[in-house]
Amino acid sequence: MTSSLIYLDNNATTKVDPRVVEKMLPYFTERYGNASSISHPLGWSAKQALDDAREHIAALIHASPDEILFTSGATESNNIVLFAHARRNASFVSTPVEHSSILNPLAELTARGSHVRLLPVDRLGKVSVGSLDTGDQSGTLVSVILANNEIGTIQNMTSISGYCRDKGFLLHTDATQALGKTPVDVDELGVDFLSLSAHKFHGPKGVGALYVRKVKGRRPLPAHSFGGGQERGIRPGTENVPAIVGMGEAARLCLEDSSSQQEHLILLRDFLQKNIVEKLEGVTVNGDLERRLPNTLSLTFRGVDAEDLLMKVPEICLSTGSACESGSGKSSHVLQALGMTDEEAHGTIRLAVSRFTTLDEVQRASNQIVQAVQSIRNYRF
Repeated sequence: MTSSLIYLDNNATTKVDPRVVEKMLPYFTERYGNASSISHPLGWSAKQALDDAREHIAALIHASPDEILFTSGATESNNIVLFAHARRNASFVSTPVEHSSILNPLAELTARGSHVRLLPVDRLGKVSVGSLDTGDQSGTLVSVILANNEIGTIQNMTSISGYCRDKGFLLHTDATQALGKTPVDVDELGVDFLSLSAHKFHGPKGVGALYVRKVKGRRPLPAHSFGGGQERGIRPGTENVPAIVGMGEAARLCLEDSSSQQEHLILLRDFLQKNIVEKLEGVTVNGDLERRLPNTLSLTFRGVDAEDLLMKVPEICLSTGSACESGSGKSSHVLQALGMTDEEAHGTIRLAVSRFTTLDEVQRASNQIVQAVQSIRNYRF
Protein backbone atom coordinates (compact mmCIF):
# COMPACT_ATOMS: atom_id res chain seq x y z
CA MET A 1 0.00 0.00 0.00
CA THR A 2 1.39 3.41 -0.97
CA SER A 3 1.55 6.41 1.34
CA SER A 4 -0.18 8.52 -1.31
CA LEU A 5 -3.56 6.92 -0.55
CA ILE A 6 -6.14 9.29 0.91
CA TYR A 7 -8.57 7.43 3.16
CA LEU A 8 -12.07 8.96 3.09
CA ASP A 9 -14.11 5.83 3.84
CA ASN A 10 -14.30 6.24 7.61
CA ASN A 11 -17.96 5.26 7.81
CA ALA A 12 -16.92 1.79 6.63
CA THR A 13 -14.18 1.51 9.23
CA THR A 14 -11.60 3.65 10.96
CA LYS A 15 -7.90 3.40 11.62
CA VAL A 16 -7.23 1.98 15.07
CA ASP A 17 -5.77 4.76 17.18
CA PRO A 18 -2.13 3.92 18.09
CA ARG A 19 -2.99 4.69 21.73
CA VAL A 20 -5.65 1.99 21.55
CA VAL A 21 -3.18 -0.54 20.13
CA GLU A 22 -0.72 0.28 22.92
CA LYS A 23 -3.41 -0.30 25.53
CA MET A 24 -4.38 -3.66 24.00
CA LEU A 25 -0.94 -5.23 23.57
CA PRO A 26 -0.28 -6.40 27.15
CA TYR A 27 -3.52 -8.40 27.12
CA PHE A 28 -2.17 -10.63 24.35
CA THR A 29 1.13 -11.55 25.97
CA GLU A 30 1.38 -10.50 29.63
CA ARG A 31 -2.12 -10.16 31.08
CA TYR A 32 -3.63 -13.01 29.09
CA GLY A 33 -5.93 -14.42 31.76
CA ASN A 34 -9.55 -15.46 31.34
CA ALA A 35 -11.83 -12.90 33.01
CA SER A 36 -13.90 -15.76 34.47
CA SER A 37 -10.85 -17.27 36.20
CA ILE A 38 -11.06 -15.25 39.38
CA SER A 39 -8.96 -17.64 41.49
CA HIS A 40 -5.61 -16.13 40.46
CA PRO A 41 -4.03 -12.73 39.59
CA LEU A 42 -4.14 -13.11 35.80
CA GLY A 43 -7.87 -13.72 35.96
CA TRP A 44 -8.36 -10.78 38.32
CA SER A 45 -6.42 -8.54 35.96
CA ALA A 46 -8.57 -9.55 33.00
CA LYS A 47 -11.76 -9.07 35.02
CA GLN A 48 -10.64 -5.61 36.13
CA ALA A 49 -9.81 -4.70 32.53
CA LEU A 50 -13.36 -5.63 31.46
CA ASP A 51 -14.84 -3.61 34.30
CA ASP A 52 -12.76 -0.58 33.32
CA ALA A 53 -13.76 -0.86 29.66
CA ARG A 54 -17.42 -1.20 30.60
CA GLU A 55 -17.14 2.01 32.62
CA HIS A 56 -15.54 3.91 29.72
CA ILE A 57 -18.20 2.79 27.24
CA ALA A 58 -20.97 3.60 29.69
CA ALA A 59 -19.49 7.07 30.26
CA LEU A 60 -19.42 7.74 26.50
CA ILE A 61 -23.19 7.27 26.25
CA HIS A 62 -24.08 8.45 29.80
CA ALA A 63 -25.23 5.00 30.94
CA SER A 64 -24.46 2.81 33.94
CA PRO A 65 -21.75 0.15 33.53
CA ASP A 66 -24.21 -2.61 34.44
CA GLU A 67 -26.31 -1.61 31.41
CA ILE A 68 -23.51 -2.51 28.96
CA LEU A 69 -23.21 -5.97 27.35
CA PHE A 70 -20.17 -6.87 25.24
CA THR A 71 -20.82 -8.36 21.80
CA SER A 72 -18.88 -8.95 18.58
CA GLY A 73 -20.26 -5.72 17.10
CA ALA A 74 -23.42 -3.82 16.24
CA THR A 75 -24.67 -6.54 13.89
CA GLU A 76 -24.83 -9.02 16.76
CA SER A 77 -26.22 -6.37 19.12
CA ASN A 78 -29.00 -5.57 16.65
CA ASN A 79 -29.82 -9.25 16.19
CA ILE A 80 -29.93 -9.85 19.94
CA VAL A 81 -32.53 -7.14 20.43
CA LEU A 82 -34.71 -8.05 17.45
CA PHE A 83 -34.82 -11.81 17.98
CA ALA A 84 -35.30 -11.45 21.73
CA HIS A 85 -38.48 -9.48 21.11
CA ALA A 86 -39.64 -11.85 18.40
CA ARG A 87 -39.63 -14.58 21.06
CA ARG A 88 -42.05 -12.40 23.02
CA ASN A 89 -44.36 -12.11 20.01
CA ALA A 90 -43.70 -8.39 19.69
CA SER A 91 -44.45 -6.52 16.48
CA PHE A 92 -41.77 -4.32 14.91
CA VAL A 93 -41.61 -0.82 13.44
CA SER A 94 -38.51 0.41 11.62
CA THR A 95 -37.45 2.42 8.56
CA PRO A 96 -36.21 1.62 5.05
CA VAL A 97 -32.95 3.53 5.67
CA GLU A 98 -31.65 1.18 8.36
CA HIS A 99 -28.40 -0.74 8.09
CA SER A 100 -28.67 -4.22 6.59
CA SER A 101 -28.07 -5.69 10.07
CA ILE A 102 -31.55 -4.41 10.93
CA LEU A 103 -33.36 -4.87 7.63
CA ASN A 104 -32.18 -8.41 6.97
CA PRO A 105 -33.17 -9.74 10.42
CA LEU A 106 -36.54 -8.01 10.00
CA ALA A 107 -36.99 -9.72 6.65
CA GLU A 108 -36.25 -13.05 8.33
CA LEU A 109 -38.70 -12.28 11.13
CA THR A 110 -41.36 -11.39 8.57
CA ALA A 111 -40.82 -14.76 6.91
CA ARG A 112 -41.31 -16.40 10.33
CA GLY A 113 -44.63 -14.64 10.81
CA SER A 114 -43.76 -11.50 12.77
CA HIS A 115 -45.57 -8.27 11.94
CA VAL A 116 -43.08 -5.70 10.62
CA ARG A 117 -43.89 -2.18 9.42
CA LEU A 118 -41.39 0.18 7.79
CA LEU A 119 -42.04 3.89 8.17
CA PRO A 120 -41.57 6.21 5.19
CA VAL A 121 -38.80 8.82 5.24
CA ASP A 122 -38.62 12.18 3.51
CA ARG A 123 -36.05 13.37 0.96
CA LEU A 124 -33.64 14.10 3.80
CA GLY A 125 -33.96 10.58 5.20
CA LYS A 126 -35.92 11.67 8.27
CA VAL A 127 -38.82 9.85 9.90
CA SER A 128 -42.03 11.72 10.66
CA VAL A 129 -43.19 10.99 14.19
CA GLY A 130 -46.78 11.16 12.93
CA SER A 131 -46.15 8.09 10.76
CA LEU A 132 -45.80 6.02 13.94
CA ASP A 133 -49.46 6.53 14.77
CA THR A 134 -51.19 3.67 12.97
CA GLY A 135 -52.49 1.52 15.79
CA ASP A 136 -49.52 -0.63 16.79
CA GLN A 137 -49.97 -2.43 20.09
CA SER A 138 -48.22 -1.69 23.37
CA GLY A 139 -45.00 -3.70 23.55
CA THR A 140 -44.10 -3.02 19.92
CA LEU A 141 -40.35 -2.63 19.36
CA VAL A 142 -39.41 0.44 17.32
CA SER A 143 -35.91 0.44 15.81
CA VAL A 144 -34.66 3.65 14.19
CA ILE A 145 -31.05 4.32 13.20
CA LEU A 146 -29.63 7.33 15.03
CA ALA A 147 -27.30 8.57 12.29
CA ASN A 148 -27.46 7.21 8.77
CA ASN A 149 -24.28 5.55 7.56
CA GLU A 150 -24.66 6.74 3.94
CA ILE A 151 -26.04 10.28 4.08
CA GLY A 152 -25.25 11.24 7.68
CA THR A 153 -28.76 12.38 8.61
CA ILE A 154 -29.38 12.37 12.37
CA GLN A 155 -32.91 11.45 13.40
CA ASN A 156 -34.97 13.42 15.91
CA MET A 157 -34.81 10.57 18.39
CA THR A 158 -36.09 12.67 21.29
CA SER A 159 -39.45 13.18 19.56
CA ILE A 160 -39.60 9.54 18.53
CA SER A 161 -38.85 8.34 22.05
CA GLY A 162 -41.46 10.66 23.55
CA TYR A 163 -44.10 9.16 21.30
CA CYS A 164 -42.90 5.63 22.10
CA ARG A 165 -43.16 6.25 25.84
CA ASP A 166 -46.72 7.56 25.46
CA LYS A 167 -47.73 4.46 23.48
CA GLY A 168 -45.85 1.90 25.56
CA PHE A 169 -43.44 1.04 22.73
CA LEU A 170 -39.85 -0.01 23.35
CA LEU A 171 -37.21 1.92 21.37
CA HIS A 172 -33.93 0.63 19.96
CA THR A 173 -31.38 2.61 18.00
CA ASP A 174 -28.35 1.55 16.02
CA ALA A 175 -25.95 4.32 17.04
CA THR A 176 -22.91 2.80 15.36
CA GLN A 177 -22.13 5.77 13.13
CA ALA A 178 -22.84 8.41 15.77
CA LEU A 179 -20.43 7.27 18.48
CA GLY A 180 -17.24 9.30 18.58
CA LYS A 181 -18.56 11.85 16.08
CA THR A 182 -21.47 13.49 17.86
CA PRO A 183 -22.61 13.44 21.51
CA VAL A 184 -24.78 10.47 22.49
CA ASP A 185 -26.75 10.45 25.74
CA VAL A 186 -29.13 7.53 26.25
CA ASP A 187 -31.30 9.51 28.65
CA GLU A 188 -31.66 12.47 26.30
CA LEU A 189 -32.41 10.10 23.43
CA GLY A 190 -34.88 8.15 25.57
CA VAL A 191 -33.88 4.78 24.10
CA ASP A 192 -34.25 1.38 25.74
CA PHE A 193 -31.55 -0.32 23.67
CA LEU A 194 -28.53 1.01 21.76
CA SER A 195 -26.04 -0.83 19.55
CA LEU A 196 -22.44 0.13 18.77
CA SER A 197 -19.26 -1.16 17.12
CA ALA A 198 -15.74 -0.23 18.21
CA HIS A 199 -14.23 -0.08 14.73
CA LYS A 200 -16.33 2.96 13.82
CA PHE A 201 -14.59 5.12 16.45
CA HIS A 202 -10.94 4.07 16.12
CA GLY A 203 -11.21 0.84 18.09
CA PRO A 204 -10.56 -2.73 16.87
CA LYS A 205 -12.85 -4.71 14.59
CA GLY A 206 -14.92 -7.61 15.85
CA VAL A 207 -16.07 -6.10 19.13
CA GLY A 208 -19.05 -3.99 20.11
CA ALA A 209 -21.63 -3.50 22.81
CA LEU A 210 -25.33 -3.38 23.50
CA TYR A 211 -26.86 -0.93 25.94
CA VAL A 212 -29.89 -2.35 27.76
CA ARG A 213 -31.73 0.13 29.97
CA LYS A 214 -32.42 -1.17 33.47
CA VAL A 215 -36.06 -0.62 34.40
CA LYS A 216 -37.53 -2.00 37.61
CA GLY A 217 -40.05 -4.74 36.85
CA ARG A 218 -39.04 -5.14 33.18
CA ARG A 219 -38.15 -8.66 32.16
CA PRO A 220 -34.48 -9.15 31.21
CA LEU A 221 -33.60 -10.06 27.66
CA PRO A 222 -33.65 -13.82 27.10
CA ALA A 223 -30.41 -15.62 26.30
CA HIS A 224 -29.18 -15.06 22.75
CA SER A 225 -27.08 -18.21 22.95
CA PHE A 226 -26.27 -20.71 25.66
CA GLY A 227 -23.05 -21.45 27.51
CA GLY A 228 -21.45 -19.92 30.56
CA GLY A 229 -22.85 -17.03 32.52
CA GLN A 230 -20.84 -14.23 30.89
CA GLU A 231 -22.64 -10.97 30.05
CA ARG A 232 -25.51 -11.81 32.39
CA GLY A 233 -26.16 -15.02 30.44
CA ILE A 234 -27.56 -13.07 27.49
CA ARG A 235 -24.42 -13.33 25.37
CA PRO A 236 -22.26 -16.03 27.00
CA GLY A 237 -18.79 -17.00 25.91
CA THR A 238 -15.23 -16.19 26.93
CA GLU A 239 -14.73 -12.46 26.52
CA ASN A 240 -12.26 -11.12 23.96
CA VAL A 241 -10.32 -9.17 26.58
CA PRO A 242 -7.77 -7.40 24.29
CA ALA A 243 -10.50 -6.21 21.92
CA ILE A 244 -12.76 -5.08 24.77
CA VAL A 245 -9.86 -3.21 26.34
CA GLY A 246 -9.30 -1.53 22.98
CA MET A 247 -12.94 -0.56 22.69
CA GLY A 248 -12.88 0.87 26.19
CA GLU A 249 -9.79 2.94 25.45
CA ALA A 250 -11.27 4.16 22.16
CA ALA A 251 -14.40 5.24 24.05
CA ARG A 252 -12.30 7.04 26.67
CA LEU A 253 -10.37 8.90 23.99
CA CYS A 254 -13.57 9.93 22.20
CA LEU A 255 -14.95 11.38 25.42
CA GLU A 256 -11.67 13.11 26.20
CA ASP A 257 -11.33 14.73 22.76
CA SER A 258 -15.01 15.14 21.86
CA SER A 259 -15.29 18.91 21.30
CA SER A 260 -12.00 19.43 19.47
CA GLN A 261 -12.54 16.34 17.33
CA GLN A 262 -16.02 17.44 16.27
CA GLU A 263 -14.69 20.85 15.22
CA HIS A 264 -11.94 19.16 13.21
CA LEU A 265 -14.40 16.88 11.43
CA ILE A 266 -16.78 19.72 10.52
CA LEU A 267 -13.89 21.83 9.19
CA LEU A 268 -12.72 19.05 6.88
CA ARG A 269 -16.21 18.00 5.74
CA ASP A 270 -17.22 21.57 4.93
CA PHE A 271 -13.96 22.17 3.08
CA LEU A 272 -14.62 19.11 0.93
CA GLN A 273 -18.17 20.21 0.23
CA LYS A 274 -17.25 23.81 -0.62
CA ASN A 275 -14.29 22.91 -2.81
CA ILE A 276 -16.35 20.46 -4.87
CA VAL A 277 -19.76 22.14 -5.06
CA GLU A 278 -18.41 25.59 -5.92
CA LYS A 279 -16.29 24.25 -8.77
CA LEU A 280 -18.87 21.99 -10.40
CA GLU A 281 -22.42 22.39 -11.63
CA GLY A 282 -25.02 19.68 -11.17
CA VAL A 283 -23.92 18.51 -7.69
CA THR A 284 -26.48 17.72 -4.97
CA VAL A 285 -25.57 17.40 -1.30
CA ASN A 286 -27.73 14.66 0.22
CA GLY A 287 -29.19 14.37 3.70
CA ASP A 288 -30.22 16.89 6.32
CA LEU A 289 -27.69 19.72 6.14
CA GLU A 290 -28.82 21.05 9.52
CA ARG A 291 -28.62 17.76 11.46
CA ARG A 292 -26.02 15.42 10.04
CA LEU A 293 -22.84 13.71 11.12
CA PRO A 294 -19.90 16.11 11.27
CA ASN A 295 -17.70 13.81 9.19
CA THR A 296 -20.05 12.64 6.42
CA LEU A 297 -20.65 14.06 2.94
CA SER A 298 -22.94 12.40 0.38
CA LEU A 299 -22.79 13.93 -3.11
CA THR A 300 -24.75 13.16 -6.28
CA PHE A 301 -23.15 14.21 -9.59
CA ARG A 302 -25.52 14.72 -12.52
CA GLY A 303 -24.42 12.83 -15.63
CA VAL A 304 -21.71 10.85 -13.83
CA ASP A 305 -21.60 7.18 -12.86
CA ALA A 306 -19.99 6.84 -9.46
CA GLU A 307 -18.15 3.65 -10.44
CA ASP A 308 -16.51 5.54 -13.33
CA LEU A 309 -15.58 8.29 -10.90
CA LEU A 310 -13.95 5.84 -8.50
CA MET A 311 -11.87 4.43 -11.33
CA LYS A 312 -10.50 7.90 -12.09
CA VAL A 313 -9.43 8.64 -8.51
CA PRO A 314 -7.50 5.47 -7.55
CA GLU A 315 -5.58 7.24 -4.79
CA ILE A 316 -8.78 8.11 -2.90
CA CYS A 317 -10.47 5.50 -0.72
CA LEU A 318 -14.19 6.32 -0.80
CA SER A 319 -17.41 4.49 -1.47
CA THR A 320 -20.69 4.63 -3.32
CA GLY A 321 -22.68 3.61 -0.23
CA SER A 322 -22.62 1.14 2.63
CA ALA A 323 -19.60 -1.15 2.76
CA CYS A 324 -21.96 -4.07 3.41
CA GLU A 325 -23.54 -3.59 -0.04
CA SER A 326 -20.43 -2.60 -1.95
CA GLY A 327 -20.07 -4.52 -5.21
CA SER A 328 -23.68 -5.73 -5.26
CA GLY A 329 -24.48 -3.71 -8.40
CA LYS A 330 -27.79 -2.65 -6.87
CA SER A 331 -28.85 0.90 -6.12
CA SER A 332 -28.46 1.80 -2.47
CA HIS A 333 -31.63 1.02 -0.53
CA VAL A 334 -31.08 4.22 1.45
CA LEU A 335 -30.97 6.39 -1.66
CA GLN A 336 -33.99 4.59 -3.09
CA ALA A 337 -35.91 5.33 0.11
CA LEU A 338 -35.15 9.03 -0.36
CA GLY A 339 -36.94 8.89 -3.71
CA MET A 340 -33.84 8.96 -5.90
CA THR A 341 -33.94 7.52 -9.41
CA ASP A 342 -31.50 4.73 -10.28
CA GLU A 343 -29.49 7.25 -12.32
CA GLU A 344 -29.20 9.60 -9.35
CA ALA A 345 -28.31 6.77 -6.97
CA HIS A 346 -25.62 5.46 -9.32
CA GLY A 347 -24.14 8.97 -9.47
CA THR A 348 -23.69 9.23 -5.70
CA ILE A 349 -20.54 8.91 -3.60
CA ARG A 350 -19.93 9.02 0.15
CA LEU A 351 -16.95 10.78 1.69
CA ALA A 352 -16.19 10.40 5.39
CA VAL A 353 -13.28 12.00 7.27
CA SER A 354 -11.80 11.12 10.67
CA ARG A 355 -9.56 12.54 13.39
CA PHE A 356 -6.56 11.36 11.34
CA THR A 357 -7.61 13.07 8.09
CA THR A 358 -5.60 16.20 7.26
CA LEU A 359 -6.54 19.43 5.50
CA ASP A 360 -3.93 18.68 2.84
CA GLU A 361 -5.58 15.33 2.14
CA VAL A 362 -9.07 16.77 1.69
CA GLN A 363 -7.68 19.53 -0.51
CA ARG A 364 -5.93 17.02 -2.77
CA ALA A 365 -8.97 14.71 -2.77
CA SER A 366 -11.46 17.45 -3.65
CA ASN A 367 -9.25 18.68 -6.50
CA GLN A 368 -8.91 15.15 -7.91
CA ILE A 369 -12.67 14.55 -7.68
CA VAL A 370 -13.43 17.82 -9.49
CA GLN A 371 -10.97 16.96 -12.26
CA ALA A 372 -12.37 13.45 -12.60
CA VAL A 373 -15.97 14.64 -12.85
CA GLN A 374 -15.01 17.22 -15.47
CA SER A 375 -13.14 14.58 -17.44
CA ILE A 376 -16.11 12.17 -17.40
CA ARG A 377 -18.55 14.87 -18.44
CA ASN A 378 -16.28 16.14 -21.21
CA TYR A 379 -15.89 12.60 -22.56
CA ARG A 380 -19.64 11.95 -22.50
CA PHE A 381 -20.69 15.24 -24.04
